[in-house]
Amino acid sequence: MMTDSSLLRLRLHAQLISQHPYTDVADVVHHMGAMQAQDYAGAKWSVALRMKNATDEDIELAIAEKLIVRTWSLRGTLHFVAPTDVRWMTTLLRDRLIRTAATYNKMLGLDEKMLLKGCKVITKALGGGKILTRDELSEILQSNKLPVHENRLSHYLNRAAFEQLICFGPRKGKAFTFTLLDDWVPVTKMPDHETQLANLASRYLNSRGPASVKDFTWWSGLPSAMARAAIELVKQEYDSAVVNDETYWFPDVTPSKAGVHLLPGFDEYLLGYAGRSAVVDVSHSKKIMGNGNAVFAATIVVNGKVVGTWKRSNQQKMLELNAVTFEALSDARKTAIRKVANAYGKYMGLPAEVIFE
Repeated sequence: MMTDSSLLRLRLHAQLISQHPYTDVADVVHHMGAMQAQDYAGAKWSVALRMKNATDEDIELAIAEKLIVRTWSLRGTLHFVAPTDVRWMTTLLRDRLIRTAATYNKMLGLDEKMLLKGCKVITKALGGGKILTRDELSEILQSNKLPVHENRLSHYLNRAAFEQLICFGPRKGKAFTFTLLDDWVPVTKMPDHETQLANLASRYLNSRGPASVKDFTWWSGLPSAMARAAIELVKQEYDSAVVNDETYWFPDVTPSKAGVHLLPGFDEYLLGYAGRSAVVDVSHSKKIMGNGNAVFAATIVVNGKVVGTWKRSNQQKMLELNAVTFEALSDARKTAIRKVANAYGKYMGLPAEVIFE
């Protein structure tokens, strides 16, 4: 019988949180399939904490060297994906992403003609290997009589990404940039639809199992029938267990020790599942997720369970991590949290101090 404890240990192992077999940023992202990256600083730490001795500069370099790609994917939010995955993954989700965006586009007065014109303008502007910032593209769109106020710019960029025209490039200072996807990622042979479904389901279960069809449907953004079909294609390759009338699939592995971890907001450990009650007690869920999925706080995880939240503040030549725990912790537990905070400090290149509130 699978308990919450065994489920969480298996998830920590699959998610590369309690084990670190990879030394390359690209391998981590490939294993994870797609990693939410709307919170850029947090997303980089999400990758680094799944490796040994990675630094913030390592993640930035991997992006600049085209080893991982940041683009809109899956549920229409920003993700890190592997270059070899970005095209088939976007192809699989394209039609659904465009249909979902149509409601918001209509509210903003953006019709199909305007969006396609925006794609052409953006593509032309980025031609010849150009890499432009958001502000630069905004000016170009406006000069072509396309409205960009009230976040309309994001909708042109989203659509261009869904059409596999653009992705994010390297940063210019602190400004994000965009480039043509063809300039960034070589075109590869496209697998057929069934293979795409099987690939996505396998990547998900390998990196997040134990997980259910509901979990996969939520994470992938696929229609429920398509998500079920994807799991059916690969489920014979995995072990399964029934918990509360829900079937969970997972790789046959011996999980690592659960341990103590500092996760950023929007980390896949919470965001990768529709059901989160095994990870966060219902009485504390609003402290992590507010009233929904809009914002996820950075979390302190002990033995797979969220026991508190943390925030970083930069002091002169050091990092101060303010930790708020849901209940009193032992001195040994606090020492373990400080040890993990030191690893985060090394990642950032600064000493870190934990302040327990």
